[in-house]
Amino acid sequence: MKQSDRVRRGLPPLMLFTLASCASLPAEVPTRAPEGRGPADIAQDERACVAYAESFPKDRSERYADCMIARGYTVNVDLDELGWIVGVAQTRPHQPDAVRRDLAICDRLADNTKSADVVTLTAEQEKSLEILASQSRRTSLTVWDATQRRPNASRRLVACLGERGYEIRPWVPLH
Repeated sequence: MKQSDRVRRGLPPLMLFTLASCASLPAEVPTRAPEGRGPADIAQDERACVAYAESFPKDRSERYADCMIARGYTVNVDLDELGWIVGVAQTRPHQPDAVRRDLAICDRLADNTKSADVVTLTAEQEKSLEILASQSRRTSLTVWDATQRRPNASRRLVACLGERGYEIRPWVPLH
């Protein structure tokens, strides 16, 4: 379609670009819905989170992920400081901006954990640690080796997420 056709139909080029970028967020960010969530509810959550993400000038994929976690979904999260990708879900309600803040705090704390630090976990958190280790082994030896060489960072991440109302879950498969 030529630009003149788009404008004639009432959609300026910038609007078309915005609509195209909105539609791609659910495809860019794989999620796993909470148990029992139906297709209509999932579509509604996706629309609401696209709208939330589009209200920010940058980091839209991350904002979309934050919103979906806040709505109870499991999302693969890229922890920049650690260089790890983990599946995360909330265990109690949060606002999207709190999700973003909490994940950044836990990433930083885990990355700064020393090998001499003692990090105690509950039995439930130990299960999350097992999920983290199994995910790492499946992706690459480099990531698996990093979690094995930095076991306290893994433990600190699990403990920090647990304290803030999140847990590590199995990854969401890519679409």
